[in-house]
Amino acid sequence: MTIDFENLAHCLKDSSSTGRDVIFIPNPGNAGDAVINYATFQLLQKTNHNFQIGTIDEVYPGKIILYGGGGNLVGHYQTAKMFLQRNHSICHQLIILPHTIRAYPDLLYSLGSNCTIFCREPFSLQYVRNNVSRAQAELSHDVALFLDLTNMKQDYGDLPTYLRLSGQRLADWKSFAKYLFRMSYSTISIIGRQRTMFAFRRDIERTQKARPIRNIDLSIAIPYRSTSFKDTLFTCSSFVSYIDLFERVATNRLHVGIVGALLGKRVELSANSYSKNRHVFDHSLKHNFETVTWVD
Repeated sequence: MTIDFENLAHCLKDSSSTGRDVIFIPNPGNAGDAVINYATFQLLQKTNHNFQIGTIDEVYPGKIILYGGGGNLVGHYQTAKMFLQRNHSICHQLIILPHTIRAYPDLLYSLGSNCTIFCREPFSLQYVRNNVSRAQAELSHDVALFLDLTNMKQDYGDLPTYLRLSGQRLADWKSFAKYLFRMSYSTISIIGRQRTMFAFRRDIERTQKARPIRNIDLSIAIPYRSTSFKDTLFTCSSFVSYIDLFERVATNRLHVGIVGALLGKRVELSANSYSKNRHVFDHSLKHNFETVTWVD
């Protein structure tokens, strides 16, 4: 299986050769976003980027900004929109890494020629091209598909012992204890029976379909406290390791499905509250992963 990131990698290499400071803004969110962000760290390392990790609340005049991929430019969410509104006209260059985009046409229209928007499926690409005036729009894939599991394990082995044990700063033990309880309950309930993981959404993108009794919404069960490299690596590794316990994965969480695919699991992916999952499945998963099927 080879997913083509050539145009994205070329754009990133060009940005790294300018001599300007490069700021990577990881898209905040849940454990699925940690997978995207950690895979992006790997991609930037492969393209020889010297970059700093920025924060979503700051402005970066004169800098090159790489805004992390995900699904933050849809009507449910405001974070990416607000950051882009503050920064697009004052930065030297803005590269929005592969996103699902369904909203904010006024913002898209206002983006200048210093902006390149990568979309992770053709539907978003068409939406963006219908609404931009000067920005460039390109098609790529969800960056989580760039995840190198072998290198992730090597990086994880380099973490300090307390981070490998707790996953967070010591002040976060209460949240981490809740995470351990959720993990152990789901594992005990499911592993002894059918080796199937049920991971259906409980958040704003949930559907009206009934969830299985032994369901765990893994993306929100595992804490993602900060977008630092160490916290991102721990959350991503925990997410991958839990999915790897199972033989079959039934989910409407896109990144549970993507990680399951990368692990070679039998994945049954279904819809979230809008068409994101189906479009990524058709563009990136259907023809590249034989073990992944779509379930209506």
